[in-house]
Amino acid sequence: MEDLPEESISLLPLDNHSTSGLRLGKKSDDGQRKSWSSFLLHAVVVIFAAEIALYLYISHTLGGLLDNSSKDIPLQSAYMGLEDLYRTGRNTTTNYPPIANTPRIAGRVSKSQPKKVFPLDQHRRLMPFGTVSSFDRRVQVTEDIHTLVQFRATDFGMERCALALQLPHLDARLPEPFVLDGINNEVMLDVCVIDTPKPLDLATLSWMTRPNCARHVGTLLGR
Repeated sequence: MEDLPEESISLLPLDNHSTSGLRLGKKSDDGQRKSWSSFLLHAVVVIFAAEIALYLYISHTLGGLLDNSSKDIPLQSAYMGLEDLYRTGRNTTTNYPPIANTPRIAGRVSKSQPKKVFPLDQHRRLMPFGTVSSFDRRVQVTEDIHTLVQFRATDFGMERCALALQLPHLDARLPEPFVLDGINNEVMLDVCVIDTPKPLDLATLSWMTRPNCARHVGTLLGR
């Protein structure tokens, strides 16, 4: 057989100059990859630090709002300027029949147990659709136990009012028995205005933390 000449095809130049060019290009690509990796790493660190700073700021802000609860907000009138408007005499108020405004808060304190905080919502009961709190306000007045009640003026001018006490019948069916310890089923109740610019906190109300009596209103005869 006749020997045929071998053919060789070079896909890439084999000279030294071309090889060094390939190596230089490979090193340049590696440098770009490292640069991009470093940039992405720094970007992730900056974003993570910004998220932590934002989280701490929001936590600090919300913590301050929660600390300043509504219990520390003083009671203010929502009817700005109406007192001055009616004081001029050019405007007259509309007359309405008496409106009964029941107390929003009622809490007891004990003189013999100055640190005692009475339980809250004793008449709460479980219903098929959830827990229900009764609107009943526990009132107990003895030589040892005093009851503090707080009203809310639900409209302009309702702070100018008269205090009325309505006692149930002795045979009325109540969650707890109604008893008058006085002679001939009569009792004398001393009433005074308490000095407090904010709502009472029944969770901490005791004889030691009760507001002071600012002014004696009078004595009511209950029978």
